Amino acid sequence: NRKPSIVPRTSATADGIATNAQRVPEDIDWEAARLAPPGAPSCERADATDCIVTTGDRGSILLIGDSHARMMMPTFEYIAEQRDLELSVAYSTSCPWMETAIPSGDTVGKQRCIDVRDQLYSTQLENLSPDVVIVVGYPWSTYPEGLTSTDPDLSDSPMPSILEQMVDDSFDELAAEGRQLVAIEPIPIFESDPLTCLSGAATADQCTFPPLLSSLEEDLYRLAAEREEIAASIDLDDLACPRMPICDPLQQGYPVWRDTNHFTTRFAEFLAPWIDDQLVEQGIFASNDTD
Repeated sequence: NRKPSIVPRTSATADGIATNAQRVPEDIDWEAARLAPPGAPSCERADATDCIVTTGDRGSILLIGDSHARMMMPTFEYIAEQRDLELSVAYSTSCPWMETAIPSGDTVGKQRCIDVRDQLYSTQLENLSPDVVIVVGYPWSTYPEGLTSTDPDLSDSPMPSILEQMVDDSFDELAAEGRQLVAIEPIPIFESDPLTCLSGAATADQCTFPPLLSSLEEDLYRLAAEREEIAASIDLDDLACPRMPICDPLQQGYPVWRDTNHFTTRFAEFLAPWIDDQLVEQGIFASNDTD
């Protein structure tokens, strides 16, 4: 059975509420757990040759987004290698995946976001010609100042309306020419850093926190999937937080989050077989591709 078991060890308290009884292992390398996945491509060339992470002969997938796309690289590297697919990654930190989206407020790097998204949508997408496009990003609806758009027709609208229009427009663009589109729904994030807490804790239940969830993006992605504007919308909440509405910082003896809003590299790798199964169930991959 390739599916990992991710249910944390629990014990019942006197009031019947389960608690996470896992002791924090003494041999965790906290500095290593904090690191982002290695090997992220620069993806700066218009011809997109520097976006390719793995080569393959049975199709191609393109992963795009902000730092959360880099976070999910190990997941899709595993899937690409198992299925003999070419994997390309176009990510830029703090830059939403939607074509005209930029963070509101005095955010450093707005022009960088505009430039990299312009190049992705205007030239790199065509040059890579992926069979499947996977979008993933920070839950921007939880961002204090939200998002705005470079489209002057949208820039003065309320943030939820801007987000809905940008998501719909970008879905249409990415799914053109027969490409299949997969949206990874935003993951639970936190106000406090679970890894910092965990590094000084004796047991995992000292660092269980209620997450911040992005229902707006989840609803937009799921509605698009129901309208068949996208092929699949993947929800990771139950895997990341099996005891929702709280989230355990430790599963299978290793940290889940490396900061307030990113999975550890090991947990991203851990998700790969389950996500692969989901993509089979939703018709993106054939079930016998890895036989």
